[in-house]
Amino acid sequence: MPTTRVPKLVTRGSSTRIVLCMANLEERPRKNGQTAYILRWADKRTHERKSHRFADEHDARRMLLVLEAHDHDTERALENVRKHYQSVYIVSDMVSDHIEMRTRANGYTVRRYKGILRRHIDPILSSVAATGVDYRDVQVRCSGEKEAQ
Repeated sequence: MPTTRVPKLVTRGSSTRIVLCMANLEERPRKNGQTAYILRWADKRTHERKSHRFADEHDARRMLLVLEAHDHDTERALENVRKHYQSVYIVSDMVSDHIEMRTRANGYTVRRYKGILRRHIDPILSSVAATGVDYRDVQVRCSGEKEAQ
């Protein structure tokens, strides 16, 4: 598992010392046969040892990458993750994700679906948040757009 060690100069009062900030990821087999992934790191500001357990290796590696990108500063990393997940998920993105992930269609059909999205849905609902829209809203917006044309 990856381990990163970055020397840091820490000044407290009149003394300066070198501290190794490191993060490591450990695999831990469970009794039920599954594997848990433990991420351990030292917070940059407090120099406190922290850890978090993940059930999925991908999630653990992603968190390790985020911590390393923020120089092991837990507060900055958490703030960045919150900003990322609070971004607006619009109807156009939702339909596009549905086409890519949920349909078992071949290439021609997928191209047609994307064309329908681009010609019919994007002009009407491209900037509307997906969480604020239900079926009736789509019907009203689409029928209102057709009447205007």
